[in-house]
Amino acid sequence: MRFEPELATFAVQFRSSGPTPPVAGITATPRVDDSGALWFTAHAAFLGRLSFPATWLTRQLKDANATPDTAKILDALSGTIPLTTNPIIRLADDRRVRILGLRVTQGMLEVTCRTEGGG
Repeated sequence: MRFEPELATFAVQFRSSGPTPPVAGITATPRVDDSGALWFTAHAAFLGRLSFPATWLTRQLKDANATPDTAKILDALSGTIPLTTNPIIRLADDRRVRILGLRVTQGMLEVTCRTEGGG
């Protein structure tokens, strides 16, 4: 993960028998809107040193007969729908934590939360 002002980059490194395992990822803007929905709009994607617009990737993956769940994630990455309208994380003791806000700064993701019920 890398955080820059307004942008978050998430990457994965694949296992490989070669000397340099390939890396793939996306750069996106995470945010919580006024209604409380969590958005994660992707701007760019990359595979190794090859970078391309995220819209191209989401279109290609949707055209590849994506499942309904995958199609929803791709729509969220393209910015047409929120990732979730109810960003709540359930903790092990049954408390729930609602994400109220996100702010991406240089080297850091600040998350504002509120604990709700349970426990």
